[in-house]
Amino acid sequence: MKKIISLILVVVMAFSLVSCGTPKTPTTTPNPTGATESPSANKEYSLKVAGIDGSITLFPVYVAQEKGWFEEAGLNIERLGFTNGPVTMEAIDSWEFSVTGVGGVLSGLISYDGVLVGTVGHDDGTQYLFVREDTPVAKAGKGKNSINPEIVGDAQSWKGMTVNSTYGTVLHYLLLKTLSGFGLTIDDVVVNWMDMPTANASFLAGEGDATCVSGEVSFKEDKKDFVVASNGPMADLGLQTNFVANPKAIKDPETREAMKVFLKVFFKATDWITANPEEAVKYMMDWCEYAGNTVTEDVARLYVSVDPYYTLEDNYNALHEAAHDGGDYNRIQEQILGVLKFFIDTGSYKAGDDELFLKEGNLDTSLIDELYEESK
Repeated sequence: MKKIISLILVVVMAFSLVSCGTPKTPTTTPNPTGATESPSANKEYSLKVAGIDGSITLFPVYVAQEKGWFEEAGLNIERLGFTNGPVTMEAIDSWEFSVTGVGGVLSGLISYDGVLVGTVGHDDGTQYLFVREDTPVAKAGKGKNSINPEIVGDAQSWKGMTVNSTYGTVLHYLLLKTLSGFGLTIDDVVVNWMDMPTANASFLAGEGDATCVSGEVSFKEDKKDFVVASNGPMADLGLQTNFVANPKAIKDPETREAMKVFLKVFFKATDWITANPEEAVKYMMDWCEYAGNTVTEDVARLYVSVDPYYTLEDNYNALHEAAHDGGDYNRIQEQILGVLKFFIDTGSYKAGDDELFLKEGNLDTSLIDELYEESK
């Protein structure tokens, strides 16, 4: 019996050595274990996952936890909640894997060597810019913005406006793009930089002529007396949310396997949400309540479906689709670069940050690649 076991171990070790010698693709970090098979069903893993509580992005994690799917897969999840992407990245040493918006992706890859792994889904359906009804912007009406004539105001009315927003996030991007359509820059308005919950609460309390908000609060009843000056679709943001891994954690073989288990369950949850939107409404109401935001059933129903999730196949295809602009990167990177270049042009990021974003090691397609191959 011992001889048989020894022979099996020799074969397994030989196979591992051969696997480790597999050539790397230009945009894929090598698999630390050299393995492509699914994690053992009997193996227990743990993973610290970061995101924004109450967000659409982290919602699938909540659903999977409530349904016990992570436990079934042998994965113990520690969910860490933050207020926005850049703040999440500042705390990168406290977590191993994250689901985050473009602000977090840019901050993570440029400043903290974060690793882009894939895409969660679309992210421009909940970003809103509200103004008060008695402001010059509201009174100026529509038809003056070059990006979209539905955007409210004109150049003169926006100058000097006081706006609550969150620096370096999708809300910052929404404000910049809206202003650019009037030929204005961030210097033409007065910005109160604060996190999104504070921006929302401050606006409701009377601070600011306008506010940028996102998530379920954009659709709440307390916004009915304000004017929608702009939003993600109007401003053609074209944003997405993404998976970003801690650079040290993804190099650890066991943690990397935990990430793979996490992604498999995550896609199971997003597929379920997409296929069962009505059943997902109750989970969304509870999720928002957990984050401190009570929402109606109608708001939860809208929130569940406003930003569609990427499937595993969507991820694989986008990660291996060539950039449309001819650049030496994939389609996902190209879309994020579009946001970054806008930030650079408007002075929020500096020249050369695009090179830091694309530096070697900042992209790893291998987790998605392996899951996709196993799903066939």
